[in-house]
Amino acid sequence: MIEAVLGTHGKVFCRHLAGRENHSICPTGSSRNADTATLGTDTHPSPPRPELDLLTEQELARHLKICRRLLCHRRVDGLISYFKMGKAVRFRVADVAAAIERMRVG
Repeated sequence: MIEAVLGTHGKVFCRHLAGRENHSICPTGSSRNADTATLGTDTHPSPPRPELDLLTEQELARHLKICRRLLCHRRVDGLISYFKMGKAVRFRVADVAAAIERMRVG
């Protein structure tokens, strides 16, 4: 059985699982055994939930129109919360919005 998994940037990956066998075409183009209920008939996957939407430092700096160094300083100072996965740093959109609101003057 194949399960379609939505990765970063909307890319669809296949995960091969043991179980029921219905013959289907894998999104990567190869013919595999798949459970059509798991794979679904919708060709456009649903967008990721907003609370799970993560941005890289570069994406966030571009969105905020500041340099990456300033964003790094704000992160290290504890003003903006972040996730660290290995060397990768990611920011949750909701956390950034809350941090910007806390920095409001006046």
